[in-house]
Amino acid sequence: MNAVWDLTHLQLRNIPLKDIQSLPGQLGRFMAQRGKISAALVTNRKIDFQLLRIYLTILRLIGKNVRIRPFNDVEAAYCWLQEKEAT
Repeated sequence: MNAVWDLTHLQLRNIPLKDIQSLPGQLGRFMAQRGKISAALVTNRKIDFQLLRIYLTILRLIGKNVRIRPFNDVEAAYCWLQEKEAT
């Protein structure tokens, strides 16, 4: 199951740290239930895009095998998911 999550209306810097810290566990449970997924996270703010990149890098460094990628364009996000589905 692949998904595009449009986060353009969120300001990620306003999310409390405790909520961000709970994401790895939640993500792990979600992926265990859904199987192998790819998700594209779309934001139109540069700072949010950078925060997503940093967070996803940290997840990979601590061993979370996530297939999630940040985008600043919805069309590019859908193209990426189509490529993932083709492979």
